[in-house]
Amino acid sequence: MTGQWIDEIDHENTDPGDNRWSNLRAATSSQNKANRGPNRRNQLGVKGVYKHQNGYRAVVYKDRQRIDCGVHTTVEQAAAAYQKVAAEIHKQFARS
Repeated sequence: MTGQWIDEIDHENTDPGDNRWSNLRAATSSQNKANRGPNRRNQLGVKGVYKHQNGYRAVVYKDRQRIDCGVHTTVEQAAAAYQKVAAEIHKQFARS
């Protein structure tokens, strides 16, 4: 409809049923994955945060590269570390 070929389309509000033009944007595969919520197997319910020995590890992925945000004592600290790094790396596609 725009005359351009787009490889992937991202729903900005993450609702696949909301196909308004204002909600759709061109994205790479990596950007589309960054806009997803936590994995359904994530037991903490916080994207990018996992239980690690005596704390919680925060990890951000970009183009199949793992960016470690450190091990923190609480889930909230790890989530804040994830959000900070994800916002810097993924910009408007960051979602936590």
